[in-house]
Amino acid sequence: GGGGGGGGGGEADLFGLDSSFSAPPPAEARGGGQTGSLVGLGGPPQASLLDDDDEEQVAPGGGGLAPAGLSATMAGAGSIPVSLQRFPRSSDGGAASKEACSDMWLRVGCVKIWKDRELVLALHFANNGAAAVRNVTTKLTPPNNLTFFRWSEAAATGGGGEPAAETLVDAEIAARGSSQHVIGVRYRVHATVATNLNGTVKYVDGGGSPRSLSFAIPLEMSDFLRPHRIDTAQYGALWGAHSKERKARVTPSGVRSIPDFMAVVGSRLRVHPVEVIGQEGIAAGTLLQAPDKVLLVHCKIVDRTSLEITVRSGNQTFSDNVCKLAASLLK
Repeated sequence: GGGGGGGGGGEADLFGLDSSFSAPPPAEARGGGQTGSLVGLGGPPQASLLDDDDEEQVAPGGGGLAPAGLSATMAGAGSIPVSLQRFPRSSDGGAASKEACSDMWLRVGCVKIWKDRELVLALHFANNGAAAVRNVTTKLTPPNNLTFFRWSEAAATGGGGEPAAETLVDAEIAARGSSQHVIGVRYRVHATVATNLNGTVKYVDGGGSPRSLSFAIPLEMSDFLRPHRIDTAQYGALWGAHSKERKARVTPSGVRSIPDFMAVVGSRLRVHPVEVIGQEGIAAGTLLQAPDKVLLVHCKIVDRTSLEITVRSGNQTFSDNVCKLAASLLK
């Protein structure tokens, strides 16, 4: 069993020296140590019980925890469908949509909606001109491992066909008007890397001249992660069975405690925060449409300024990429 306690409270580490999971002490035994800050920790720096030679050092960064976007905020597009508004999303649509590309006439924005079984993209086309734009034709180039379809209530519940959504057409968008296309994204072949949705928009502006725009919407690894809602005992049972591991030690700029980190993994990594125990925290996730592809995240305060992140899964590339992403979210 592990004896290296978490900094000053005599609290049990989440993991033993043999990498087997050890259950946390009862709640009444944990006292008030659940939110140990990186600043002002008592005691000497702690050696992690999960240390190995495969640790990636991540330099401190800046910018806090503001959500990543495509670029500036666009204006003048419609809101996302009401039936999708209960799901986590990158913004509320409309004026909050993130701009993918624009010129003096047309702006294209995107809202990501993270449903449990699919990623949904709401593409907004806003005409900022004083005259209508015509023949707005958007050609999408999805990555080879993904398939796109026109999202609808019927498609979302498994009914009806799901035609490909690689060409989007608006015959006309009125002056100061907008149009919206909602697209579902699913895996054709599961992958564990980030990619882009590339697109080209061609149209005729209000003065009769042809125009063209292009964009690349980042599809991050986190867009394809989903919470795996398990408890601490279930997490422990999975730990030994998922041996593909990656570690990183991070000096964060905006995260000051383990609960802060757990908030980040819940809202931005989009995995399930399982439990916080003293100066350690655990979280679990799965890959979109692949509940058998389990992801386990462990975080521990190791000294006054650093967090150590350990990620385990059944695939080394999966662990590597998620660990790198988790570290980048703390910069």
